[in-house]
Amino acid sequence: MQPGSSSQIWASGTDAVTIFDATGKQLGTVPIPGGPQYLSIPLGTMAYVTTRSGAVDAIDIFSHKVFPLISGGKYGPMDYDAITGDVYVPDQLHKQLIVLTPLSSGGNPVPPEPNHTYHLGVAPQSVAITSDGQLGFVALSGGNVAMLDVPGKQIVNTIFVGGNPHFIVTGLYPPVVGTTPQQTAVWGTVINVLAYVFVIALFIVPLLIFRRYSRAGGKASGIKDKK
Repeated sequence: MQPGSSSQIWASGTDAVTIFDATGKQLGTVPIPGGPQYLSIPLGTMAYVTTRSGAVDAIDIFSHKVFPLISGGKYGPMDYDAITGDVYVPDQLHKQLIVLTPLSSGGNPVPPEPNHTYHLGVAPQSVAITSDGQLGFVALSGGNVAMLDVPGKQIVNTIFVGGNPHFIVTGLYPPVVGTTPQQTAVWGTVINVLAYVFVIALFIVPLLIFRRYSRAGGKASGIKDKK
């Protein structure tokens, strides 16, 4: 993260977040009640931290003031929407994904939280949001990954991956095609149709070639017989 012009590294410790510069020099600490666990630092002036005691706090990057946001859950690794600044927090205890409104510098007033909740039915382990803010992916207990339509605020697909995924990341996005969940679905249909056409072609083309050579062979035999 880069408050001002100097790069910084924020690390969770036993009872505080420790801040270092790019050379490893310690710049300070921010005590976190309940002990810090997972950190997420969107673009802006706030860092977000889950605690081992079951809370989520915001930290002003410049003043290091701590703002309690929510509590009463068991929160996993977070991610944020780079377009809106919303912070996505898996709540394993209540089997839901919580969306927090980004705080402005100073943290006042703290908005009502959460601004949206996805009820999942199974415990979410972690979440990743694509860089264009269109899709989200939530690793779920039981070997599934839920796919979110972020602008539409809905779950659009569940993908079985097996095992028990604990972490999830997304690569560079958007891809060449399919930049929204709707476009992704359309391109998925197109690809399926093309796959069927290809399979059919594998059967038809050899048959046509065989018939063509059979006819050519028959004509050649007829010419020889006439001679």
